[in-house]
Amino acid sequence: MKSITIITSAVMLGSVCCAFFLMSFKAKSGIKKNVVTFYKVPLVCSAAPEIGCGSKAKPVLKQLEKNTSVAEAWLNHTGTVIAVVWKANSNMAASEKNTMAIFKEQNLDVQMVNGKEYDAMLSDFSNKKNWLRHTEVDKLSMIEAGEIGSRLVARVNAKTPLSNETSSSLKTDFETLFKKRFITMNTADVNKDPNLIETFRQQTENDLLAIGKKYLDSVQMNALQAAITLGLQPAEGETGYAKDGCCSKSDDTKQKCEPGKNEKKGCCSKTKTN
Repeated sequence: MKSITIITSAVMLGSVCCAFFLMSFKAKSGIKKNVVTFYKVPLVCSAAPEIGCGSKAKPVLKQLEKNTSVAEAWLNHTGTVIAVVWKANSNMAASEKNTMAIFKEQNLDVQMVNGKEYDAMLSDFSNKKNWLRHTEVDKLSMIEAGEIGSRLVARVNAKTPLSNETSSSLKTDFETLFKKRFITMNTADVNKDPNLIETFRQQTENDLLAIGKKYLDSVQMNALQAAITLGLQPAEGETGYAKDGCCSKSDDTKQKCEPGKNEKKGCCSKTKTN
């Protein structure tokens, strides 16, 4: 009788421990497998290749969260993956179809993540440390604006050395310009029609030159014009160009970081591997 009591107690204790373990695991992971879907996306900043592009990602994330089946939409810090958290009891087939329609509308070529890569991504996603929702992606735009400002000033300095005061003033004004533009601009239309980027480029060039005129003489202005002509993204010889500036690191793609015939230096284009 005593043995039966001991065995019964052990079984009950084991059950309690097992239940506690499962509850702890659920609390730690914070999310179940079938509740979230990951999509590889081309939302890396060309001007800051180590982070995602906040201004391009924001309208996509906002549109996804308008889907009645979506609870949350997140972009990872590097701009390579969007996580979609589904509401309970969602019709997954219909929900994923609607989501893919949104990606298509935004002119985004995406790929669903599966297998071991999914498991690793789910583990990373559980603490949300490196993920942002549409209300937070402006943080990425702030970083991008700072990198662009520093890059342009460095290019001018390389051709015609500026005083510390002039360099500082230029950098501050350039940063302010891009911060305001990235946060307030509506990139939804740009996502759908890349040709609108040319309009943005021309407006940006005019604004940068107007800032330059406040601080620079004619020789320095020529240097600024040359700096702008190189583009906002890293050019050859600058940090982030070529290998360090590849726009995606997914297993099924490789980056052609050297510019093609009709590409600007510093651009990255994705080509499928065989």
